[in-house]
Amino acid sequence: MELIEYLQNHFYLKEQLLSLCNLGQEEFTSYQNTFVMPKASYTLVLDLQCHSFFGAHSESQNREFYAKGYVSWLKNLQSQSNPEQVFTLFKKRYLDTVYQLKSIGHACSGRKMNKGLSTHIENEWKHFIDGTYGLCTKSGLPEDIARKELASIEIKELTNEENYGRIVGLSAL
Repeated sequence: MELIEYLQNHFYLKEQLLSLCNLGQEEFTSYQNTFVMPKASYTLVLDLQCHSFFGAHSESQNREFYAKGYVSWLKNLQSQSNPEQVFTLFKKRYLDTVYQLKSIGHACSGRKMNKGLSTHIENEWKHFIDGTYGLCTKSGLPEDIARKELASIEIKELTNEENYGRIVGLSAL
């Protein structure tokens, strides 16, 4: 039951998301089918069995949970649902965040966040649409994805053996 409580506190049920965006199920499904709206971050299959004086009762339900940031994502989709335009919006928001982070001193030497950034963003888009980032970032939005990825790469670079030895050597001074 702790999982259900966690999901209810940190995510929206699909029905809540649709209500907050004033969106119908058909339009939402269309967005997912055209690969501009992420899949659910979590799907629970709930099988309920109840036994009482009145007899046995059972039912099954699927409950889909989405990142809370997807409210704003869906509102963007309502004004532009062309898949190429939507990917361009994702890419721009991702790039803007990476450039902003680099401008305040965050850096990494890896190809992924430099010359290979366009390819990296295309791969990130696939993970975004699969719903992956709805569960490993707070909002599930491009800005949080870029922050998470850059931080992860920075940490890996800082903790590789060569850098670690240099850092440990400096701390001994």
